[in-house]
Amino acid sequence: MAGMNNDFYTFKNGKVWKHHSNATRNNYYGTQYNSVMQTVFNVEADSPKMFKTLKLKGKSDLPWEATIVSDLHSGNILEAGYEKKEGNWYGYIRRDSNEIDLTFLSNKSIGIVQSTATIGGVVQITVSGDATSKLQPKTTSPVARDNGDLLFAADVTGSTINSVGSVLGQVQSAVYSDVTDLTVIEMVVVGGVGPTPPPIGDLLMSTKNTIAESYGLRGAYMDVTLTNTETDEVELLTVASEVFKSYQ
Repeated sequence: MAGMNNDFYTFKNGKVWKHHSNATRNNYYGTQYNSVMQTVFNVEADSPKMFKTLKLKGKSDLPWEATIVSDLHSGNILEAGYEKKEGNWYGYIRRDSNEIDLTFLSNKSIGIVQSTATIGGVVQITVSGDATSKLQPKTTSPVARDNGDLLFAADVTGSTINSVGSVLGQVQSAVYSDVTDLTVIEMVVVGGVGPTPPPIGDLLMSTKNTIAESYGLRGAYMDVTLTNTETDEVELLTVASEVFKSYQ
């Protein structure tokens, strides 16, 4: 590297590169990089807490995408998960889609599984009655979103739930036929999980996807990695979170 006439030069593979010669940021030797920073929230480090939100104050046209890890869970806030208010970016922390804690999510009983069929990457599940009002399929219009309900099954004896299984997949569609009085639910993969056919005779249940419903991240500390993809100058002055004590 060398400095000459108030300019900064470096050398790579026999080529001379002049730095600070244009307005593009984070471009080094022809490769574009992102702005990345990491911070840790560990107030009252001995106490379990719930981290609900992130607030970003600074100068940027796009919010900083967040990858979040605690000693108990992991989560994220995507660019689309922020809202800009009074010049600041606000976002709710979403748990990872394949990390489901049913004790903190709304769940519903859909019906007893009558039959299943696997067609390509789709599992069709049939339950009695009209269950369409109990289910939120993936949005396809006007914008496709990964917000469909997640399905799981419970082994039951009469009105007693013996055990609850893990997530089977995500609702893609649900169609009721008044001729057969049956609802056919199409289930697809979610977060690399499934789709797995539920056992016939089990109670099919649903819970909200983490995009539609989130309860934050639990842990004694929260490690946040922020990434910004802009090529113009950006500033990040403060990062804050809404935190309260967990009594779980």
